[in-house]
Amino acid sequence: MSIWKEMLETNLKVLGEVIVQQIADYNYKEGISAWLSQDYATAYELFKESAKTHPIAQYHMGCMLYCGQGTSKDYLRAVTLFEKAATQVPQAIYALSKIYLYGSVGVVRDKQKALKWLNIIATEDQEYAAVLRDTVEQTLNHDQILKAQRASKEWIKENPSWNQWIILTTTESDDTLMLE
Repeated sequence: MSIWKEMLETNLKVLGEVIVQQIADYNYKEGISAWLSQDYATAYELFKESAKTHPIAQYHMGCMLYCGQGTSKDYLRAVTLFEKAATQVPQAIYALSKIYLYGSVGVVRDKQKALKWLNIIATEDQEYAAVLRDTVEQTLNHDQILKAQRASKEWIKENPSWNQWIILTTTESDDTLMLE
């Protein structure tokens, strides 16, 4: 294969990925608009398309599945979407901790898994998560706590950029918010 043909194929692949992401972004924005208009069925369909690559759409679609907005309730699919979105959407981490803490139809109550997610979000100075984490720890034995801590560390290691949303939102200087 010639170098020019290789370059063309690489460029077409990159362009295709950009187009797919732009479509996902468009569907997400339209989904938010439909959701705000309380057209939940349309919002769900739009989120379903954008959720293939858009983490915030995955989170919103998970919420709709969990609450039964625009679709029937499906807690297991909601958990799957929250887990995908957790790498970029902090609310998904909270949702997972609450789902596992209290359980849902088809999702077994698992305080150890709840503690895993609370450990993760509490590492970023999230006071509510830290308080809830401490409360959950009081209900578990030492081995369960250690397993949850290991699971948290493993997840963070596998998802090293999971907290970029925090870094991006907290590194801005207050000076940038002032008008000149």
